[in-house]
Amino acid sequence: MKKVGAGFILSVWIASAIFLCPTPGPAQAPAGPAAATAPTPAAPAIEPAALERLKKMSDALKGAESFRFTARTLREQRSAAGPMLDFYMASRVAVARPNRVRVDSSGDVVSASLWYDGKTVTILSGKSAFYGQAEAPPTIDETLRVLSERLQTPLPVAGFLVKDPYARMIEGVKVAFEVGPVRIDGVACHHFVFSEEDADWQIWIEDGDRPVPRRLAVVYKKIEGSPRVVTAMSDWNLSASIPASEFAFQAPAGAKKVDWATGQK
Repeated sequence: MKKVGAGFILSVWIASAIFLCPTPGPAQAPAGPAAATAPTPAAPAIEPAALERLKKMSDALKGAESFRFTARTLREQRSAAGPMLDFYMASRVAVARPNRVRVDSSGDVVSASLWYDGKTVTILSGKSAFYGQAEAPPTIDETLRVLSERLQTPLPVAGFLVKDPYARMIEGVKVAFEVGPVRIDGVACHHFVFSEEDADWQIWIEDGDRPVPRRLAVVYKKIEGSPRVVTAMSDWNLSASIPASEFAFQAPAGAKKVDWATGQK
């Protein structure tokens, strides 16, 4: 069999990557003279307000049977020479619970699309016109887990696609606190910080009665170089009408199927 090479394998990695800087803890007031200043109580490691807002965000996504959003991601990767490289990617995401996902991505390195229809997951490299397919579990949650295990890469945005985002994202959290109000693209949001054993992450959640995530920043502490992935999310539609055909893969003219694991025709 003819080997396709690294291009298709890299496109698989990029397509999956749309799915999942360290900051100090809660700010303290400046210290005054010891004799005149009472001790400041330590802030709790986990602030209930941070968990409450994360839960409201989760409930908003859980309640959406089908939804769309756009993700713009900047991912760090260590180069062979040592310095970190930044790779940008823009993705359009469509989800229909419980078992359909469509992702169309284009970026600095490759362009790729992903289809999941409840039975099969397909990834097409837009630049090379090669595609790979594999049998998939019957739910989004299980399929994301399989993708993460097979591709050996973190999937930072996956937490927003699963059945219960809160349960997925809060697992292992040891620190959680609110930084404060901010505006992203003119939209009022609140900024929160969370920390767990393997990662530090920040999330910016829209204010009001539509608490969707607007930005996510993750530092993977146990990966060499502690790479950072920052994703900005926009164009949220939590009541999207998405035709079933959008999740059905049709091979483009001239596209060639390759083995998922080996990248060989």
